[in-house]
Amino acid sequence: MQEILLVEDSESDVRLFQRTLALAGVHNKVRSFATGNEALAAFAEIEGMARREGGSCRSVLMIDLRLPDISGFEILAWLHQRPVFASSLRVVLSQLDDIASIRQAYELGANSFLIKPAKQEDLDELIKVFPGYWHRAWDTPQLASG
Repeated sequence: MQEILLVEDSESDVRLFQRTLALAGVHNKVRSFATGNEALAAFAEIEGMARREGGSCRSVLMIDLRLPDISGFEILAWLHQRPVFASSLRVVLSQLDDIASIRQAYELGANSFLIKPAKQEDLDELIKVFPGYWHRAWDTPQLASG
């Protein structure tokens, strides 16, 4: 199952996002990072493991653009230069909703851009557009008891 790697410095936004995932029935493991540097260190570790195993990272990367140390744009640029993350779903979560920010995020490899706070309808649409990244209870066949 793909992990959701959430780069978000607001603990309340992390909790809100996790509730929104739960309401959408998403059961992927969520790992959050409060700073960009913390996220980049984890991403570098994931990149190293993927290279050793000859694979790629197919996680869902949810990235806030405004972080206390480096920007989400810098994280997107870093990811964009690494083929290991080419099959990851990169989603920007931001309060910035100006065309320049949205365009820059897409130019740096974002697959989607959601305005915070992310609403359940937005997440439902994201799940429909990128269905292979989400683990939902009703997508798992039930084992027969007996």
